[in-house]
Amino acid sequence: MAGRGLIANQRQSIPFYRDVRIIAILLQIAFVILIGLLFWWLLRNMLNGLRAAGLPVDSLDPEGAIYLSARLNLIGRAFEGRRFASSDDIRRFVLEQAGFAVVPFDAFGYHGESGWVRLSVGAVSMRDIEGGLQRLRAALERVT
Repeated sequence: MAGRGLIANQRQSIPFYRDVRIIAILLQIAFVILIGLLFWWLLRNMLNGLRAAGLPVDSLDPEGAIYLSARLNLIGRAFEGRRFASSDDIRRFVLEQAGFAVVPFDAFGYHGESGWVRLSVGAVSMRDIEGGLQRLRAALERVT
């Protein structure tokens, strides 16, 4: 009986609301993960359905992804005599000079030539990232 009293006293010393908050946070995390998996599953199945219908669509299951938004403020500037007039000019510049792809924000419905792009580095090595950024830096240093 003495042991029961000790356990009961320890339980009473932990505020009930803290336990409820922990459970609520864990449920929220589980919900976000579940929704993410659901969206991924739906998207994958929809893309596979388009491919099965003979449309020119292909997809790969994600192996991990981290998205980074960055602005390359190059509109109106020039590189080797070519002026940057659009986000697509910036995309092409990064691909040709740094050897990696970026997605301009206009692909996500943003209107305007802002220089904002999205990068994904989820399935590359640190060496690849460092090399690409070194090449980008070298090219940006030649922009006028």
